[in-house]
Amino acid sequence: MNGADQLKDSGVRKVQVLTSVPRDLLSRCVLLSSMAVACLSWSQEHEDILIDGRPLENSIAGRDWAYRSRLEVQSTNDSHELLEEDAFFRRFPATMYSAEVAAFHASSFTVRAHSEYIQSDQGFNTRRMGMSTSIPLPHVTRLRLKLSETRPEEGSSTQYLYAGVSRSLTPTVYAYSRYRHTIRERATAGQQAYQFLSWTPTRALYLTLNGAHSWTDPYRSWYARATATTLLLQESVALRLEVEHDGSTARPHSQQYQISLYRRLLQRSWASLSYRFYEDNAGFHSQTYGLKFRHFFSPRLSGHVGYRHHDHNSIPSLDTVLGGISVVF
Repeated sequence: MNGADQLKDSGVRKVQVLTSVPRDLLSRCVLLSSMAVACLSWSQEHEDILIDGRPLENSIAGRDWAYRSRLEVQSTNDSHELLEEDAFFRRFPATMYSAEVAAFHASSFTVRAHSEYIQSDQGFNTRRMGMSTSIPLPHVTRLRLKLSETRPEEGSSTQYLYAGVSRSLTPTVYAYSRYRHTIRERATAGQQAYQFLSWTPTRALYLTLNGAHSWTDPYRSWYARATATTLLLQESVALRLEVEHDGSTARPHSQQYQISLYRRLLQRSWASLSYRFYEDNAGFHSQTYGLKFRHFFSPRLSGHVGYRHHDHNSIPSLDTVLGGISVVF
């Protein structure tokens, strides 16, 4: 697991609980967003956030078409000596700039565009960009398509083509199946099959299971992840548990465990605490502690700040700070 993957995966992934929420729209935004935090370039893995059958953004804007813009910057206090002497961490991002623009229709038709620019003190700068769409089909089904590219300033570019179908199988069970085709310059094309399932047995409990199998001749890899999220204290506190196992013929097998606690503060803010433990069979292990705060200035405008401390067994510790805004119009 390289440094960039550790930084990316140490964030809280998108989670949604399908449950009734307070009538006030601002309260709804705070509650749902506290359980729907993600990196800006998240891939569609979970249900869309809906209020009365309409995307959350359309309910906020009050019209059939709504738009959202997100910006985020994060920085890590890496050291030149560490990056120069330890090849394992040469590509750890010093600064990352992320942006996303999305358009939502009341029918649940969605178009998104995202971009990330990652800077490393060693010159391994990389740009990621892509577009995705969600097209509603009959019988509560959606067709999801995505195209993305990773373009390093040194080295070969990689393109990713995604095609998937999601559907609510029952009022409490949701499934998403996806295929990914990877094209890398001067390399064998890669394939991936991905499956996600979620179950909401009660209004306060949300369970997910997802995994993928990837193959690029002669290498193969797979991972499986399970999560459980529950609402506590009259829907003002949420607890999320996650466990993941990763196996590959090209890198060490690994396990990671994460616990996150979300707390709504008054009516306009929420805070989250997270802890993650990672280990692999090559002897590397790390712990990550995270704190994040988000405030809604209005249902249309919110801002967030966060901090993460990465503690590793073989290298000096690293600290990451981040901040961003989200605007619906």
